Amino acid sequence: MLSLSLFFVLKTREASPSHFSLPELRELIDHASSEAHIRRSVLQSSAQSGSSAAFDVIADDLVFLGELLHGSESRIFEAKQIIEFFERDFALIRSTRTRSVEKLDLRCVIFDLDEGLINSESLLFRVTREMIDEFSTASESAFSHDDYASFVGMSEREFFAREIIPRFQFSLTDPDELITIRENRYLDLLSKTDRESLCKPGFRATLSLLRRCGVRLALYSNASRRRVDDTLNHIELRNYFDIVVSSSDDGMEDKPSPQMLRYVFAQLAVQPQHCLVVESSKIGIEAAKAAGCACVGMENNYYPRRQTTIRRSGIEFLGNGWQLLELVRTLIRGGENVGDIARMSGVERNEWLKDVFDARFP
Repeated sequence: MLSLSLFFVLKTREASPSHFSLPELRELIDHASSEAHIRRSVLQSSAQSGSSAAFDVIADDLVFLGELLHGSESRIFEAKQIIEFFERDFALIRSTRTRSVEKLDLRCVIFDLDEGLINSESLLFRVTREMIDEFSTASESAFSHDDYASFVGMSEREFFAREIIPRFQFSLTDPDELITIRENRYLDLLSKTDRESLCKPGFRATLSLLRRCGVRLALYSNASRRRVDDTLNHIELRNYFDIVVSSSDDGMEDKPSPQMLRYVFAQLAVQPQHCLVVESSKIGIEAAKAAGCACVGMENNYYPRRQTTIRRSGIEFLGNGWQLLELVRTLIRGGENVGDIARMSGVERNEWLKDVFDARFP
């Protein structure tokens, strides 16, 4: 696990990695990686297979961090985020994943766009609020974050035609024209927003890990192809995905229909039981379940009340980008150590780590 790997770095240098400059940090990770490979070789030669397996994970993760640190500016930023995150707590991240996720033979991960992959809802709310101020003729035009949260995941045509136009008595009544206006304003705002603040923490590292391990990646959305592509290009993530599907532009039914997911299965030649869907809305979770996939729901800091709704959807796991990173790392490693460690309390995990590392790193 990355948490164990960063703990190993501290044990080998007895210092905090985030306090180093970039060249020093590269040297630190490279040194720890070499140490891990040496210790793994020693344990293998002494037939300590259990301990050797742990160093397989550590060595792989440190190589991954080293690749990030020697990469582009965005990859360096991601590596530093990983290090800072795990320095705050070396306990393995808590999860509530069920057996269906723990035992998943992972071959494909399918992402939702808005709040499933990026922090976009604050921008969409801002644009929607501006349009209500501009086009509403109703005596009451109050529209709160909670109001907007109840429509998240809904198709844009349904959002305007069924909800916004009649409720606020819009002077402009053509849903298609309103969709175009909203999209243009959103993309303009997006272009002025820092890309690293848009991408959810931990996701760039998760996508890199999945690609490195040969897991197929897909993205599906009710949003238009233009909005999806412009967003992915802006945050420099488009090249990670094997396929991107837009219901409106690819002639498919919106979520909660599973049609887009079934299209992904056919195009990538994968079975639903080998897929994990990463979602942020109730209708997206319904689509995943209708398609026969395991599903995880991502936390939404902008609309925290929605998390209660997601929990009631029978969701198997609720977490953030870092928790997703730990989950897919576990699945790729065949689920080793998940059962017992996942049921430990935070204090128990800390004590477990101390015992493990004190015993193995005298």
